[in-house]
Amino acid sequence: MSKQRRDFKSAAKTLYAHECRIRNAYASDLKLQRPHEKVLSRETRYTSTAMRADLRTVDSSGLIREWEFKINADHHALGQVLTYMAHARIELKFRPVRGVIASFVFTDELRRTVEVMNLNIELVTLASWMAFGGNIPVLPTSSKPLAVIPSLNFHAKPTLTNKEKQ
Repeated sequence: MSKQRRDFKSAAKTLYAHECRIRNAYASDLKLQRPHEKVLSRETRYTSTAMRADLRTVDSSGLIREWEFKINADHHALGQVLTYMAHARIELKFRPVRGVIASFVFTDELRRTVEVMNLNIELVTLASWMAFGGNIPVLPTSSKPLAVIPSLNFHAKPTLTNKEKQ
């Protein structure tokens, strides 16, 4: 095996370990995040494939959710969660199943695709403090710039409008 391939496999294992720790932290706190939902399983395997969803939950109405956790979510996460939804629907005899992608950051393309295509997928933005639970060395930054709030100069004298002067 080449050094480049070993390095790639090592980086993938590290990323997977971070995502698992974040999933576990979220699942442990699910009642605080989503009070009407409970965890059914972690690493849900499908009988027809070796694939597995990161988390399966059910809400008080009986809706099943298949979760995919990512540090940075892009079109790859979308493909994964759509595949999980299809397998779950087949195994659950076409019971309604909703996909969820949980991440710190979502690409604009992913957000747009989910919205325009009406894919019935929830995008859950993870709280930044969860990065510590996942031992993520540097929290990813959003692709969208933050709003800039202009500073107020409290020492400047207010100017009166013509109406106020009268």
